[in-house]
Amino acid sequence: METQVPIVGKLDSEPHKGDPQSQAGVEMPSFTSAPFLAAMAALTLGVILSALTPYFADEAYYLAWSERLSLGYFDHPPLFAWLGAAFGGPRQAAFVCVVLTSALLADCGRRLAAPQWSWIPALYLWTPLGFASFLVATPDAACTLFFALTLWGVVTKRGVAVTLGVALMLWSKHTSVIALPGLIVVLGVRRSTQCLLPALALYAPHIFWSSGHGWLPWSFQGTRKLTGFWLHDFLGGQALVLGPVMLFVLVRWLKGSRTAQPGLWWISTPILAFWLMASMVTKVEANWPALAWPGALVGVSTALQSPPKGLVRWTAGLTILLGLLIALGTHWAPLQKGPPRDGGALAACVSALGGADSYTIRYQEQALLEAAGLAPQYRRPLERRRSQFDLWSPSETPRCGGIYVGPSEEFREACPDGRLGRIRCGGLVSECLCAER
Repeated sequence: METQVPIVGKLDSEPHKGDPQSQAGVEMPSFTSAPFLAAMAALTLGVILSALTPYFADEAYYLAWSERLSLGYFDHPPLFAWLGAAFGGPRQAAFVCVVLTSALLADCGRRLAAPQWSWIPALYLWTPLGFASFLVATPDAACTLFFALTLWGVVTKRGVAVTLGVALMLWSKHTSVIALPGLIVVLGVRRSTQCLLPALALYAPHIFWSSGHGWLPWSFQGTRKLTGFWLHDFLGGQALVLGPVMLFVLVRWLKGSRTAQPGLWWISTPILAFWLMASMVTKVEANWPALAWPGALVGVSTALQSPPKGLVRWTAGLTILLGLLIALGTHWAPLQKGPPRDGGALAACVSALGGADSYTIRYQEQALLEAAGLAPQYRRPLERRRSQFDLWSPSETPRCGGIYVGPSEEFREACPDGRLGRIRCGGLVSECLCAER
């Protein structure tokens, strides 16, 4: 029997029961309606650009995880790797997550009688935050999906959904714990206990795995250093992932929603506040506060009285521009410029130097070459950042001899006591020759 989850304060209206078409102010959109067509346009363009964009290094890294399934990994919990294995790769998994996320958020809006609930999928998919999953798949896609499931459980008063959503969030990304304080406020202490304790029990196998592996990924993520004041970078990052117009709309809603919609406010604001404060002492990546925005997006849909066609146009325009720049830039920019990417092109450079005895000193190039079908040796300098590859097989200390694959500025670290031979790809692939004695 499901635990009924009460909501602290009204979310503006009680969840609807029965046929949604029979409820005042709630209409089901047709397949030819503007909201549906706008969402389908985003999905279609996302699939096209995804097919044109080669893997970035982190995506290749997650692909390597999905080929070696485990209860945990060096950097993150394992659920995104499991989904990658189930759906054929990280981008395919991210696509499924994004579609399901938009559907859950839309149903939250429908059940709250939001006048513009049918526009939620288009608004979400056309923000860079939602659209980026088509081009750069990360565990955030899975984490956001299960946060949306948790939100849906709160709105529908289904405790089982809340329990599963929280558990799967934790299995996706450990920083999802930041969402729990606001959720506890919304549920109340008694219902929080009923929902969250079973969620922690479902998450326990990963904790057990972590205890036997040096408390990874917590111990690794805990080594991040305080690097100074990055608030300006944080604000710019949020404007980039949401679009400046959407960011303005969401923040404006947050400022005025504490009384009108306390449940959604508490689900969203503490997450945003945490990362905002963190940005004052360290760098916060643009995607880290992703969980702050789904609840706010549902809240905006309840406040809009007319179709947000202008908002969709502004947001979609920026997203299309960014998507095209990413997709085309991966092909036009030299391989040594920009983020590590395109394992096929990198492998071709290695083959041009003979292809034998290649090695890397970073997880980025190692993952990209493995995704392209090569099996380079992994040699890690003692002081360099560790990665999952160090857990899979003991790495060797760099030495001379072989083909080094990695940034040219790190050649001396990768080829100690050696000398530079032939190079390819602007120095991204180079021979490491042993010095003559």
